[in-house]
Amino acid sequence: MVARRAKAKVATFVSRALTDKAFIAAELKERAPGANPRQVLCEDPSSAFAFVVMSMTGRANGSPHDHGSSWAIYGQATGVTEA
Repeated sequence: MVARRAKAKVATFVSRALTDKAFIAAELKERAPGANPRQVLCEDPSSAFAFVVMSMTGRANGSPHDHGSSWAIYGQATGVTEA
């Protein structure tokens, strides 16, 4: 039950961030070609919580993967995801 409430709270913050134009402009900057698209904005080692943004330029391909015993909440600020 606590995990469900925590996930819902994090999802609310992610949703707000993805619609905040100032946040997007400040944190989701275009990266140089070949640069690492992953950036950790904040991290709490005691709880293993991390807020990570990915700023992709152009087409990106991913595949299903396992987060093990952890969980992730994804959101998309711009662009299109195709299944």
